[in-house]
Amino acid sequence: MLTRRQWQNLFRNPFVVFTILLLVFIFVQFIIQSANRRELGPVKSRVWQTVQALNRAWTVEYNPQDLRNYFHPNMLAGTQPDSLLLVGRDSCLARRSAFAERAKILAWQETDPQIKIYGRGRFAVVTYYWKMDYELDNQIMHASGRDTFSLVREHGRWWIVADQCFINPQH
Repeated sequence: MLTRRQWQNLFRNPFVVFTILLLVFIFVQFIIQSANRRELGPVKSRVWQTVQALNRAWTVEYNPQDLRNYFHPNMLAGTQPDSLLLVGRDSCLARRSAFAERAKILAWQETDPQIKIYGRGRFAVVTYYWKMDYELDNQIMHASGRDTFSLVREHGRWWIVADQCFINPQH
């Protein structure tokens, strides 16, 4: 056991003081990051639930007008195969509605969601694979792809602000 005088001499050594401060800093950062991970779990869950509800509205419930409840007024969307940029909620809504009116979705599946939260829980990026079977012009069609949504939290809820859909990516 060190005597009081040995302790005092020990803390006069700048290397010892620096090492102790560094260890305290690392420990505090670990505690903060652990707390942030616990807080982000429910946020990621709410973001994913928003994306799933949006998809359910036009694929399972056949109600594309409900997308108005998920699309931000200033939303942007990139489309395939024509590479159009849709600007604004109404343009994005019209594009999805046009497809939903022509096609009858028979099956829809989302897999492998990846969700990243930014800006202290106010911005999210979600990407996932999807598969869909649908009937169009009396033919059964199969499609798959990857969607990437950007969401922003405004007025207590999540809004889709950008959508980029890739049809049939390799995975």
